Amino acid sequence: MNDSPQFPESNSSSTESSLAQRDKQTTDNDDQIQAADNTQNVDLSNRAAGQPEKKKTQKQPQFRSSLSSERFSIGRFLRSRRMELTALVIALLVSQFFVLHTLHFETRYERGREPWWWLPFWQQLERAELSLYDARFSARGPKVPNSLDQIAIVGIDQSSLTLFEQWPIPRSWHARLIRRLKSAGAKVIVLDIDFSDKRDIHEDAELAKALAEAGNVVLPSYDARQADRQGDERSMEFLTTPLGTTDYDEWYQLAKEERRIDAKIEKSYQLFQELGLDEQTPDISIATLHYDFDGNARRYPFRVEYHDGSVRLGGLAVLAVGMHQGLLDSRENAAYELALQSGMFPPDNGAAVNVPLNLNLPAFRNSPIHYTTPINFWGRPGTFVTYSYKEVLGHKIIGPNGKSQIRGFNAEQLKKRFKDKIVFVGATAHQLKDTFPLPYFDTQREEDDAEIEIAGVEIHATVAAMLLDGEYIRTTKPRTTMLLVYVLSVMSALWAAILRGWVNKLAALAQARASKVGLRISFHSLIWFLLYCCFAIPPIVGFWEIIKLLFVQENLWVVAVYPLAGALVSSALVLMMLFGIENVERRKTISQLGAYVAPEVRDEILAQAEGEYVRPRRVHATMLFTDLEGFTSYSETHEPEQVVEALNDYFDRMVRIIRAHGGGTDKFIGDAVMAFFGVPVPRYDHAVQGVLCAIAMQEECARFRDDTGIEFFMRIGIHSGEMIAGSIGATQAGFLNYTTIGDTVNLASRLEGKNKEFGSWIMCSAETFEAARSLVEGESARASIKGKAKDVEVYIVHGLKGHPEQSNHWGHQLPAAPSAALPHERARDSFGDSPEPLALPAPIDVSEGKSL
Repeated sequence: MNDSPQFPESNSSSTESSLAQRDKQTTDNDDQIQAADNTQNVDLSNRAAGQPEKKKTQKQPQFRSSLSSERFSIGRFLRSRRMELTALVIALLVSQFFVLHTLHFETRYERGREPWWWLPFWQQLERAELSLYDARFSARGPKVPNSLDQIAIVGIDQSSLTLFEQWPIPRSWHARLIRRLKSAGAKVIVLDIDFSDKRDIHEDAELAKALAEAGNVVLPSYDARQADRQGDERSMEFLTTPLGTTDYDEWYQLAKEERRIDAKIEKSYQLFQELGLDEQTPDISIATLHYDFDGNARRYPFRVEYHDGSVRLGGLAVLAVGMHQGLLDSRENAAYELALQSGMFPPDNGAAVNVPLNLNLPAFRNSPIHYTTPINFWGRPGTFVTYSYKEVLGHKIIGPNGKSQIRGFNAEQLKKRFKDKIVFVGATAHQLKDTFPLPYFDTQREEDDAEIEIAGVEIHATVAAMLLDGEYIRTTKPRTTMLLVYVLSVMSALWAAILRGWVNKLAALAQARASKVGLRISFHSLIWFLLYCCFAIPPIVGFWEIIKLLFVQENLWVVAVYPLAGALVSSALVLMMLFGIENVERRKTISQLGAYVAPEVRDEILAQAEGEYVRPRRVHATMLFTDLEGFTSYSETHEPEQVVEALNDYFDRMVRIIRAHGGGTDKFIGDAVMAFFGVPVPRYDHAVQGVLCAIAMQEECARFRDDTGIEFFMRIGIHSGEMIAGSIGATQAGFLNYTTIGDTVNLASRLEGKNKEFGSWIMCSAETFEAARSLVEGESARASIKGKAKDVEVYIVHGLKGHPEQSNHWGHQLPAAPSAALPHERARDSFGDSPEPLALPAPIDVSEGKSL
């Protein structure tokens, strides 16, 4: 650049050279096109004259084969989707981890299972899945079974125990209850009471007689344990039935002679030998419930088999419903046995339904094998009508007149309540400890801290209603659960990767909106995480709502915790990866962008959403142009590396001062600097800061000469006014530059060039000097500016107020300007009345970046 450049009409001196280069390039292109046209015309002329066409020596371009092009496209596609591929790999690894936990969860029915110690979270995940299973009942709410009017419960409640004042209740009372229920027309009577131990020969004989008379009473069997036949110290399970005809034989043989010859005992013994208790129940049934890992009973034994297949029996409720459905007859219960073996059980209305069964492997080799089915809980305790034992049995009280009276239901009331029903008789009093935690959460309860418990007899009634209605809880197969784990994990990971661009845009847009309302705090990361959480919630909530709907509508238990855990962990890991990449890329972008634009411009650009740029707008700001005298001669006499090093040192000092005064650097034009004040962040004192910055830059330039010995002298032009500021350039091509345009910019450029004509080093317009008149000293002049019809009033700045001789060391002694260039009214003019100098921000030490 020349020592004294003259700025043209355009924004900077580079515009004119660019136009010249473009004209030259256009001319060259036109010449090439004309030469090509001439050549083509010659070829056409030769062809028309019959002359052979000249062979073209230039080889035609060789195209790649379609195969190589396809390979290149695939490789480019994979490189462009490396983020999604990385997310896919993460999802597959996470899926495999939770698939192993899923396989372990499927072993929960093994009564002697050994936990897989190398699975760290199997307990937490299994508890969570069981809790989610319970929550589906809460989401479904209470449900009334169709067979509700076919089932009744007679509960041994607290009032009955208080009245009888003893436990166990004498079995003769049970005999009386059976007779009353039979006379009331009960179709099946189920006694959920343990009769496996000997109590009293008279009581047991009376109960056996009542059972024989009724012919429709079901008694339970229970699990017991004994030593392995081969002497193994481990115990094995077997079934204990109610008292049989031989249970009192040993007792009778060992009884004293006077007891054996007692007529009453003899009669009872003979009666029990003829009847017994187990012989009076239609079949053996099991009443033992199965507990899950968390201690709750959610499964019911549908069928129990000995390991050798010699014995097959159903649960207590299964036997009761079998009797109600007429599956048991005199032909050794063939229909009932077939239903147990096939798992096809006929509901009250319709064809037989396949009962969902889970194989519960025993802990020991010789133990019975249990097949259980999930219990479909209908609602809170008390779903089925429950009558007090004492009211059904009838009891005597002493009336006011001293005479005994019978209280309880009469025969007519008993028929109304129990006719053609399955009647379950069992303990309901809490102190009898026949209650179980109910895996059903009632959201309407006020006692949130109290645990809901359900009596065992009501669980039997619940299963009976489930069998009568054919309403079973079915569970997804293990392969379905594993497939869900893979699908949800992969979808969540890819979902997070695919949404990356949208989340970045929205986060940047939110940051920009916050910046516009005055919030200068950077919370881009927080917004980023919040947006991802918002986007991640709908798929998870949607999956949960779908499986709840399947449970409510289809009674389908979809194992959910493992797919959900896989989805959450996959998305979380991918989110962490994306956040790390986002931070690295953002820091890299900020660092690289900060090297090319001012920090204010950088922040404004980064605050915009991706694809959005700082829109051009009209602003009132100050422009500052500089140029160096002595740079051309220095560059001609030194190596390029030395020139670049010196120029970088000079620019580094100047940019530090510009930023210290709140300005921004638009661009470097060779050795010139174009700076602005008041954009993109508006400030009311932009003109003052522009003048003070110019003085500080001159002081730093003098210090640069002293430090380096390089004779660089700087001229500065300043003007304030309206201009257009924003991103300007090739919008479609994506090549933009944040800059300023307008007459204000041109005038500032012209004023810089006028310094050489006036022999000055800082020249500003009257508009700019008016804002800083109380801080600086200068003299006014009038100058003719190219493009202006009239002379423009300008001011030559000499320094800060109180330091009028600062300009003496800004440059070398210039020759006196022609008298015609200086109007006669030019005079030294000190503006303001304050004799005290105002403080100027200290110049920046380039070496340490600190104020001197």
